Order: sequence, then C-alpha cells, then structure tokens
Amino acid sequence: MKTATITSTMDLTQGGCNACGPVESLLYSMELDQQTLALEELRVSSLVMAIVLHEGWSQAFKVEMIDEYMLYKKGDKEIKLVEDYNQLTYISSTDSITLADNYSDQAELFSQTNRVLTEMFEVAAINFIA
Repeated sequence: MKTATITSTMDLTQGGCNACGPVESLLYSMELDQQTLALEELRVSSLVMAIVLHEGWSQAFKVEMIDEYMLYKKGDKEIKLVEDYNQLTYISSTDSITLADNYSDQAELFSQTNRVLTEMFEVAAINFIA
C-alpha cells in the first residue's frame, strides 16, 4: 500500500492597503511516490484529482447544453465527476458513487477518498498520514 503524507502551511498575505489586515491562506500539499502534489483543499475531490492525475489519468472540463462536469480518462476508461453543493457523483459506464465532498473527520475523508479510488478508478488504496 502506498503512503501519502499530507502537510499544511499557513501563508499570511498583506491586504494591500493600510486599512486591510493580513489575510490567512491555508495551503495543502501531499507527498506521494517521492513527488510533492499540490492540493486545492483537503476534500475528497481534491485528493482524488491529485492521485488519479499522478496515476496517469487525464482530465478535461466538459460543458454541454445543460451539464458541466469533469471527465477523467485513461485508455478506454472514462469517469465523469458531477459536482453539486458539497455533493459529488462519480459515474462510470457501469457504476456510480454519490458522496459528500467535505468531511470534518479526517478518517472518514480518507476512507471515502479510498472508496472512490478503488471502486471507480481501480487505484490501490492509499495510506494517508496527516
């Protein structure tokens, strides 16, 4: 089982004027296979995206008449990600998973991320260390 170490740093940026105070920005990164991967946030969709792109999947944003979605592709396999407010639906040609994007409990976040990775992308489960 691969291990991914997640770290966070707090960045303070000046607001740009005398009236504006410093702005805090929390940045996450993940060390996987001796590579550092940037994470948008600590959410299921961000973790899945970083890992599957690292595993050789491609990503495209698709806009259709009614829908817009993220499409992941590797070989002839395609996974569609439809996002709604704090809800994700991963759809393949044979299966789908609907789950929340944010979890306050890290163990649940990592468990749900591994569920998507193993069931939808056929990527081995990751041992997350935060």
